Amino acid sequence: MLINALSGFGSGRTKASVVFNRSAVDTSDRYNDVSFHGTYTFSSIPFGAKDANRIIVVGVAMFDGRDTLVVTIGGITAISIVADDTGTVDYKLYRTRVPTGTSGSIVVRVHHPGFAGDLNSSGCLIGCWSVYGADFSPYHTATSDARPTATVTLNIPPDGIAIAVCTAYSDTTGLNFVWTGVQENFEIAGDRNDYFSGACAAVPEGAVNRTISSSASLNATVHLGVASFGPA
Repeated sequence: MLINALSGFGSGRTKASVVFNRSAVDTSDRYNDVSFHGTYTFSSIPFGAKDANRIIVVGVAMFDGRDTLVVTIGGITAISIVADDTGTVDYKLYRTRVPTGTSGSIVVRVHHPGFAGDLNSSGCLIGCWSVYGADFSPYHTATSDARPTATVTLNIPPDGIAIAVCTAYSDTTGLNFVWTGVQENFEIAGDRNDYFSGACAAVPEGAVNRTISSSASLNATVHLGVASFGPA
């Protein structure tokens, strides 16, 4: 079940909380065959309520080994949290503080020499969350690659949150994911049977070695990345 709602928010800012904002796909031709760069701009993405310590987390997925050079969120350069560029569909998870504005642009600049004319066959896929009351540095990160279920164990401090992304590729259409340990927020696809999903959870009780997994239909290999944040 897709969850597009508030997780762990509403009891002040003494606890970390996470809000899923939006996912988006751009399959337009934005790749330059001379410079081997492409720029994808996602405009008017909701950022949620303004807050001096608000962290915007963005997951990015692209087909076939794209090197993401720079991600800006609301004009501010983001920092990588966790990444996987070993599969057919790669992902990266980014974060930055964006204290002002209730919406803005997310810009993804990518580079991949040797793939002239091919980059935009699936374009760029993103998912965006707002995190409140959290420390800027992740508490714990974990990754896994497995078919058809990727599983990690994640440590989460009391009053913390978790954000997860995964990708998969299939030779046929119609792939979907089933998550455990977090609530799914979105499933989106490019135009080459490349799939991207994101999920989150508030964990007020905290957890040691919490099991988080994503299973793909069609016996596809899942590439999974997860990060937890504790309260500031």
